[in-house]
Amino acid sequence: MHRISDNRMAGAPQKNLHVFANLCGDEAMHNVILATTMWNRVKEHVGARREKELKEEYWKTMLEKDSMVVRFNGTFQSAWSIVDEILRSTNRSPLPLLLQEEMVDFHKRLSETKAGITLYEELKNLLSLHNDAIRKLKEEARVQGNPHVVKELDAQSEMIQEKIRQTLDQIQEMRIPLGRRIRSLLMFRGLGKVCTCN
Repeated sequence: MHRISDNRMAGAPQKNLHVFANLCGDEAMHNVILATTMWNRVKEHVGARREKELKEEYWKTMLEKDSMVVRFNGTFQSAWSIVDEILRSTNRSPLPLLLQEEMVDFHKRLSETKAGITLYEELKNLLSLHNDAIRKLKEEARVQGNPHVVKELDAQSEMIQEKIRQTLDQIQEMRIPLGRRIRSLLMFRGLGKVCTCN
């Protein structure tokens, strides 16, 4: 679901969509329904322009794989028509998500799946942003002679450092052991039975 009242699609919504696409995979895209909401908060022509932009730019790849766009205008009838589309989509050859195939059929850990790898990259980017923010705060605190400002900047710096620690913990949980990476590579090439590394 996407709020049509949002005048741009950037940051978290775009990243979430990227993770979602990697979780579903290409084969299951024809069962995806992208619903726009909050039509009562924009003028029709503004909403139509934003919807066109979503279709032609942000959702283009998903639509090329037969995903569907619907509008939810806040009425019961609109809600039920979307439910009907969901039911119709599940009746037309439902396929497992890419995440399901990777974890069940290929016995991958979450961190080895396409969605997991995307999340890992996002965490690394977040860590880099936090490190840059801390560096800038420390530089600003050094330049400022005001002890109140320095104290405030130190508090912000500590908060960011805590986020970095949490991010590092998440990255640590997602690390793939070297032996498993090698085994996964060999299995991909059809040599999985040769390798006995852990």
